[in-house]
Amino acid sequence: MPLRFVAWQQALSEWGCELSEELFYAWAGRTVVDIITDLNASQGLAMPVQAVALRGEELCQE
Repeated sequence: MPLRFVAWQQALSEWGCELSEELFYAWAGRTVVDIITDLNASQGLAMPVQAVALRGEELCQE
């Protein structure tokens, strides 16, 4: 999970989004779509959900 957190942190930062480690673990088990949607709402962003989800998974695989 720590490497997954780093990958997601990197993917989200490409869109100007911040994700704390505490929130990452608190949201474990939620869908990626729900997480990105909630991050958009809470941070006033308009990240494209599918593109961010794909980028996050790409970085996880690396």
